[in-house]
Amino acid sequence: MKKILLSIVLLAIGLVAISQNEFNNGSGDSFWGTDANWSYTHAPDATEDVVIPTGEACTIQSATDAYAKTVTVEDGASLDLQGTLTILGLVWNDVTNPITERTWMDRNLGASRVATDRSDVLAYGSFYQWGRLSDGHQSPYSATNPAQSADDDPGHGDFIIGSSDWLSTQNDGLWQGLSGTNNPCPTGYRVPTVIEWEAERGSWDSHDDDGAFGSVLKLTTDAGDRDFSTGNIKTGDAGYWSSKVSGVYSEYLYIDGSSASAGLHKDRANGYTVRCIKGAEEEVQTVTNPTTLEIWMDRNLGASRVATSSTDPFAYGSLYQWGRFRDGHQSRFSNTTTVLSTTDVPGHGDFIATSSNPFDWRNPKNDNLWQGTDGINNPCPDGFRLPTETEWEAERVSWATQDPAGAFGSPLKLTVGGNHAYNGLPAFVGEHGYYWSSSVVVDGESSIHLKIDDIPGIEDSPRSYGYSVRCIKD
Repeated sequence: MKKILLSIVLLAIGLVAISQNEFNNGSGDSFWGTDANWSYTHAPDATEDVVIPTGEACTIQSATDAYAKTVTVEDGASLDLQGTLTILGLVWNDVTNPITERTWMDRNLGASRVATDRSDVLAYGSFYQWGRLSDGHQSPYSATNPAQSADDDPGHGDFIIGSSDWLSTQNDGLWQGLSGTNNPCPTGYRVPTVIEWEAERGSWDSHDDDGAFGSVLKLTTDAGDRDFSTGNIKTGDAGYWSSKVSGVYSEYLYIDGSSASAGLHKDRANGYTVRCIKGAEEEVQTVTNPTTLEIWMDRNLGASRVATSSTDPFAYGSLYQWGRFRDGHQSRFSNTTTVLSTTDVPGHGDFIATSSNPFDWRNPKNDNLWQGTDGINNPCPDGFRLPTETEWEAERVSWATQDPAGAFGSPLKLTVGGNHAYNGLPAFVGEHGYYWSSSVVVDGESSIHLKIDDIPGIEDSPRSYGYSVRCIKD
C-alpha cells in the first residue's frame, strides 16, 4: 500500500472512525509517542483510527515517526507535527465540474481536508517532484539528498536537490495515465494533462487566485513550491503538475494573485502540488467537416466545452498572439508588458502590448513560428497544428450562410469571442470572431486569420493581436 506522508498541522478532516484510539493526554506531556496518553494505553499504529478530541493538543516530537490508519482532529483540538506522520488511509470525495464534466479528487494529494480558503495550510498537501512515487520525498519536511537517482524508484524518501531533474537519465514516460509508471494517485485516478488543466482554468469566473479557489476544485493558491536547488519552500503562489512533458521540462498550472496559466514549464526536480483526476485520459475530441473532409478539434484551444451558442463564454477559449506558445499570455485576464521579446520564448506569461509598427510582439520578426505539428511554439495537442489560410477558406465557403450564424451552424461551431487588440485590451467580444492561421503575408509583417462578422472572410492582422486558435489534425 502506498504511504501518504503529511508534515503540517492538521485540523478536523471529517472522518468517522469505527474503532478509535483516542488521545487523552493521560501523562500530561502532550506527546503522541507516550503510551499513557491514549485510550488503548499505547501509541497508535498503522492499523488504528486516531481521534484528537476537542480541547486536546497533541504534539508529534521532532525525529518521531508516527503512524495511523486515519486521523480525526476535532474542532478546538490541534495536532502539531514536528516529526513525521504517515497516514495509510487516504480519504477524499469526488467533485465534478459541471462545465468540463470531469471528476476530480476534492483535495490536493496529501491534504488533510478540502480547502476552507485559498491560503488554508491544511489543504496545501504534498510537494511532488515530477514523475516520482509517493515515497516520502513529497513531505514538506523530508530530508534532502544531492545524489540523482539512476532508477525510476530512488529507493528512499529524500527530496533530491542540486540538479534540474531528480533522475540522472530523464524518463518522459513517467506519470502517463492510470497505469503510468510512478502514478502517485489512488487507483482509478491519475495526474491530469495540461489540456485538462486548461479546460478547468477556462471555466473559472476569473483567471487568478480568486477564480481558482472559487472553482469547484477549491484550489489553494499560496502553497508555493519546493525549490530543487536548496529544498526550501517558497510560498505566495501555487503550481499544480500536469502529466505533460516539454523538452527537458514538464508542464504545470501556475496560479498567483493576478493570473493563472496552464502550460508553463518547470524543471522536474521542483516540488509542486498534485491534484488527481478520475478515469482514463480522454482522446482529443474531434469533428469532421463532411464537405472538406478535414478533422478539427471540436472546441477552441483553451475552451471548457463545445459551444452551445456563438456567444457561449465557456467556449470562447484563449486569445493567442500569433506565433507564441501557451505561456499564459493567452489568458483573457493576463497581465501586459510593453517590452518586446527578442526570442521565440519571451520567458513570461504577459501579453506583449505594442504601440507602433509593425505591431509585433517579437523583434525581429520570425515568419517560421507555428509551421506544422513540429513547428516552433505550436500550441496545439500532439498531432494537431494551426490551419493554413487555404484550409480556413475552405471551411468558410462550406457554411450554409456567410455570417456568425453560419459559422456556429457549421460542424466546428465557431464562436464570436472577440480579440485582444495590440494594446492588450479586449474588443468585439460577443460580436466578432477571429481565428489565426499559420500563414503569413509574404514579405510583410502580418499573419492571416479568419474573421467572422456579417461579411466573414480571410484577412491579415499584426501579430501582436490576440486571436482564437482552432487546431486541425495533421
